[in-house]
Amino acid sequence: MAIIRIDTDICFECGEPSGEMHHVIPRVRGGTKTIPLCVECHCKVHGLKNRPEHRRLTIEGLQKAKARGVILGKPENLTQEARDKGAKMIKQKALLDENNIKAMVIVVDGRNNGYSYDKIADILNENGYITVKGKRFNSAGTCRLYKRYLENLE
Repeated sequence: MAIIRIDTDICFECGEPSGEMHHVIPRVRGGTKTIPLCVECHCKVHGLKNRPEHRRLTIEGLQKAKARGVILGKPENLTQEARDKGAKMIKQKALLDENNIKAMVIVVDGRNNGYSYDKIADILNENGYITVKGKRFNSAGTCRLYKRYLENLE
């Protein structure tokens, strides 16, 4: 049997940076193998139009698993190394999010003009921007975007 090496940082389908691992055979059906996918391709695989819909289905699936008595989480995922890796992936996904990239331009411009984070959040919301999680922007979210912008300047 041939061994195929898969780069987990690259989407298996389109070659863009990946951010998620997709079970080829669903775990509830005994699947154990995963492939890396970007958010867009992962949504396509599941027939979803957007990220919030995927999030809703994930939450629903976790609730059903808990109701069946499944204990979620793995102790080995609680290591500091795993937490650091998770935080890095969250930041990377946020930096690559198309909506965040567009919103960051408004956040930086607003800060350069002396606007508060609340004022910038209002501008983003009035113009129909949403967060990665499909929610409205608030001052904390605009502050995070601005800090990420400053970190990337270094």
